[in-house]
Amino acid sequence: ETILHCCPDSFHDILCKIGGFYDEATMKEYVSHGVSNFVVQTLLVSARDKNQISKLVKCLCGIVEDGSILNAKHRNVDKTANDDDEDPSSHGKNQRMGIIWRALEMGASKGSAQ
Repeated sequence: ETILHCCPDSFHDILCKIGGFYDEATMKEYVSHGVSNFVVQTLLVSARDKNQISKLVKCLCGIVEDGSILNAKHRNVDKTANDDDEDPSSHGKNQRMGIIWRALEMGASKGSAQ
């Protein structure tokens, strides 16, 4: 998280490209993962300019529109990643509202109305 906040703009953009954060399919995997979604949240609030925000929002729009961000399941990281291992108390709860919150924060802080 510190690297994303403190690195130079050019390095931040390279991390986004190499990490696949500008690719909707890869971003969807990150968002649905129990740990990497926190990296996505940090990336969103550390976005550098409107061009970068535009690329990130483009990926997020598809994820929000298809409903997958609302259907992300919380998994117990101590168990295997089988569908049978879902925490029963997480049914009906949205586990990824942090992504939406950080996307809104990103747009508001950088002046993007997307």
